[in-house]
Amino acid sequence: MFQEDLYSGIAPYFLRRGRSEFISLTGTEEDREKVSILCSSLGRGHPFSAEQSVADAIETIGIQLAHHGTALFEKLGGSKDVPLTLSSFSPEHVWSLPGFFLQIVPRQSWSYTKKKYAFIRSKDVWRLKLPRQFGSMRKYRTMLAQLSAWPTFGPGFLQSELDKRRFPQDFSVSDYGRLLRVHQYRVTRDWGWTTRDWSLDYITEFYQFYRLATFKWAQAVLREHIVSELNAFLSQHDVRASVALQKVPLASVILDVREKLKQGTIDFSGVNKAIEIKAE
Repeated sequence: MFQEDLYSGIAPYFLRRGRSEFISLTGTEEDREKVSILCSSLGRGHPFSAEQSVADAIETIGIQLAHHGTALFEKLGGSKDVPLTLSSFSPEHVWSLPGFFLQIVPRQSWSYTKKKYAFIRSKDVWRLKLPRQFGSMRKYRTMLAQLSAWPTFGPGFLQSELDKRRFPQDFSVSDYGRLLRVHQYRVTRDWGWTTRDWSLDYITEFYQFYRLATFKWAQAVLREHIVSELNAFLSQHDVRASVALQKVPLASVILDVREKLKQGTIDFSGVNKAIEIKAE
């Protein structure tokens, strides 16, 4: 759930569907077309505008970062007759070595890939990492593993007992729920994930809004990071176009709102109003 909640707020749903654009794209028609083709190779395909293709690409990159802590894309084409496109591939079983990436093919795929490994030149790969504010990919994956260690619906032995139509008399659902929430809050402290729980059973209202602001900040940091990396990629490949964000709160603004919340100079409704996305 954490990963889904994280990437779903990077490219907000109602903005992506055309009710309001959160992306602006500047450049000549020729360069805008290059951006559209490039980003369409990452998104859903057949966008109704160049801006929509960029929004879909941002979502795809966000999904990869949320799931793996890194995103890898192989560059294809790029010649005079073949436009530059990108093809994503999983960072699982991939090692970065000097000058190239080594990809180990999973055993179950050997029968149809006809190979056990593959080399991809580093210059043919576009790699994005999580922003430095969130630490290393290893730290991120450790956090995901810690979240998975506590099943939402109870430990494994409980399910085994339920399959036998028995319920352990010494198992307390309420105690497990409380310990689960404490664990989730602790593990995701730097991200502020709200765990989709809006009750005040285990936290104060202040801490709830503090975590909400922190999570919105994390999503904004990722969104701005992706746009920055995309602009750098376009510049490196002589595409004279630039992507910018609009109608979404900046990470710096959200941090300022969170600080005002700590100081008591803004109330909870003010927090909601300041960090909401402006739909028109």
